[in-house]
Parts: sequence; C-alpha cells; structure tokens
Amino acid sequence: MSILSIKRHNHRVYFCELARRDEMLALLFEQHAKQSIALISETPLELSWAPHIEVHTAQSIDRAFDLIISVELPEQPERYIARLAYATSFAFVVLPPEMMSQLYPIEQILGRSLVQERVEGFAEAIPRKPVVEEQVWIIDREAMKSERNEGPSHRGGDARGKSNFIKKDAQGKAIFDRKSGERNHRYDGSAKAETDRTERKPYREEKRPYDREKKPLDGERKPFDGPRKPYDGEKKPYNGPRKPYDGERKPYDGEKRPYNGPRKPYDGEKKSFDGERKPYDGEKKPYNGPRKPYDGERKPYDGEKRPYNGPRKPYDGERKSFDGEKKPFD
Repeated sequence: MSILSIKRHNHRVYFCELARRDEMLALLFEQHAKQSIALISETPLELSWAPHIEVHTAQSIDRAFDLIISVELPEQPERYIARLAYATSFAFVVLPPEMMSQLYPIEQILGRSLVQERVEGFAEAIPRKPVVEEQVWIIDREAMKSERNEGPSHRGGDARGKSNFIKKDAQGKAIFDRKSGERNHRYDGSAKAETDRTERKPYREEKRPYDREKKPLDGERKPFDGPRKPYDGEKKPYNGPRKPYDGERKPYDGEKRPYNGPRKPYDGEKKSFDGERKPYDGEKKPYNGPRKPYDGERKPYDGEKRPYNGPRKPYDGERKSFDGEKKPFD
C-alpha cells in the first residue's frame, strides 16, 4: 500500500492540550464512527472508555485501517512514514502545540506541508494578519501636461520648449539646428577655445562604396620553419572520409614499425601472382605450428631424391621377422 493513497486534505494535525487529549479523541471517534480506527502510541496506552478502539504500537500493527490516529511522534521521522502504509483513507496526529517542531522533518520527507486543524475550545486559533485598507491614487493628467509644457524640452529644444529639429537625412538620422562642436562635452561642457575649434566637415548623406580592387598575392608564401610545440592534449582518431592521393609517392626511408592491431578479413577476390619470384636471402625459420592433412590427389615426384642426413628417431613399434628371400648386395 502506498503512502500517496492518502490525499493531502485527509492527512491532518489536530493541536490539543495534553490534559484534554481524551476529549479530542472522543470527538474524532464520534465523527468517524462508521470507519475502522486504530490508535497508535509509542508507549502503552489504555482506553477504558472506548473498548471498541484498537490500540497498537508501531511494531504490533499488522493490518490496514481506514483511519490511523497517532498520539505521539517517534524521534525518527522514517518510523512515522512507515505507519502511513497501514492507512487507507485518513491519517490524523493529535499533538500539543509546543511539540510543533517535530512535524518539520516529516514534512521534509513527504515534500509537502501537513494540514493543521485547531478545533475551537481545544487550542488557540491561528491569529490572522490585519487587513490593510487599499490606498487609491488619483492621477491628475491635465496638471501633469501643463507642468510638462512649461519646462524645457529634452529633445534639443530651447527654454521655451521649441524644438531645433530640422529634418531627417536619407538614412533616417535626425538633423538639429544647434548641433555643433562649440563646447567640450567630453570633459566638463565648457566652451572650447578658438585654437581648439576645428572646421566642421560637411555631412555626406550617402556612404561611399569601396571601389578599390583587391590585389592578388604576387609573392611566394613562405613555409613555417620554426620549432613546433608538442601537443599535450588527447589525440582523437579521424573517422571521416579520406581523399585519394594524386601526387607522386616517395619511397619511405625510415624504420618500419610492426602493426600489432586486429586484422580484418579480406572480402575481395584474391589475384594470383604471375610475376618472377626473387630468391629469399634471409634466415629461414622452422614452422612449429599444427599441420593440416592434404585432401587433394598426390602426384608422383619426378625429381632427384636427396638423402636425409638429419637425426633419426628410434623405432618404438613391434618388429616383424622377415620371411622373404634375401638378395645379395652387389
């Protein structure tokens, strides 16, 4: 049974003073009289006034109930989470207000807050914040317009509010009448001296295109002859397509390194060698691997037989007597 089968509004906490806990339990039993109820306590608890209610501990409960009421919370919040597996519809906690801090670790594990109920007469009601009266702001737009027209304009106008705008050029840039370089606006805004003033060049409305032709590189490109730094990073293998080499191939004079990687089987057609074979001048190594039996037709040897001068192995088999006629040696 999953903990998520209990809906959030059915998992509640009732705050009650310890002296009036039996009265709160009696009220809850009366409200849920048609459901099966189990009372769970960390310490043994006896209810003589409610004999029909089953009282269990966290270890003795062995079946599911419609409603589970916990009157004490364990020190480990995981032990309380295990209780919820035995509740099918409701799970209540009756707790004194001063023990509210024990709910925080349980809420962190569940990932949600528990609904807190305060029944009138058993615990103080939750104080609510006073409602602040909403302030209504009245904006006089006509007065704002009159104040705006009395002051100087922010778009290059004079003290009376008259704008110095003349026109726009072909590119849409605004042109003003009093825009000049008579003041040192870069530093302090003071007037420039006669020696610092320069003639203002006329503004060109159209941009001049670049008419110069790019010159080709006539010189010879020099190769890089400087020392190259070794690469310290990890080299990645190139898996892209390779282009065939069309230039002249030069013979390799360096030392050839043997290839120790895996070899792929050849899928193409093997061509027979029809050229002239060169004699091998190196040292021949004997073959010590397994030999395969020959399944083809054996042809008689017509060449000259060479005598065998190697070591002979002793014969370990059974020797047979010769019954034929012995020929003399000539």
